[in-house]
Amino acid sequence: MNRALVPLMHHTVRQFKHDSVLATDGPAGRVVDLYFDDQDWKVRHLVIDAGGWFTPRLVLLPPESVDTDASGEGLLRLRLARRQVNEAPDADSARPVFRQAQIAQAVRFGYPYYWSGLALWAGIGAGRSRADAERAAHAELARGDPHLRSGAALIGCRVEARDGVLGEVHDFVVDEQAWTVSAVVLETRKWLPGGKVRIAPRSIERIDWSERRIVTRTERRGGRARHRAQRA
Repeated sequence: MNRALVPLMHHTVRQFKHDSVLATDGPAGRVVDLYFDDQDWKVRHLVIDAGGWFTPRLVLLPPESVDTDASGEGLLRLRLARRQVNEAPDADSARPVFRQAQIAQAVRFGYPYYWSGLALWAGIGAGRSRADAERAAHAELARGDPHLRSGAALIGCRVEARDGVLGEVHDFVVDEQAWTVSAVVLETRKWLPGGKVRIAPRSIERIDWSERRIVTRTERRGGRARHRAQRA
């Protein structure tokens, strides 16, 4: 059987990245990221590069726009036409936490911040003061969702158990039927024997982006662990 025609069931963020996107009337770009909510672990947006190699243009598509039965490895088929993809909201309209942090850092140190062509500092010296730019940046931060996460950005974050470091995020497993994150894959070789393990998203207590750290309710040793890690 052609693997490209096998319906999606459990895909990972790493597998999604760079998947080709096919609209009902032709190629429509490629996947660059998935944004999900860190409370209910629902996928909120697919981030699609609908531009060209030299002119990237990131847009947001709802996961419900994907025809999962017709998609497969390396290929994401949409129920949308290319015109609808081109008219989709710009990725700037829903910034995940790590993008919000970049804006905050720009405000703190007073340097320009650019995202999808938006320059919060544009016009300084031409009728717009730095204070105006900072107010605009704070307004952008105020409308940010504190629970919207980028799957790609979280890969590599350190993961801590109650009794020590457990590993680092290697990937996220996504159930495309429900469009939820069903498991977090950890690489543990630097800290524990074995290799990759999976933990349930519900075992995550909090995510500290400023330190690129994820704190869990999991314990490295067995027995009393409330949520145990399973071998990947």
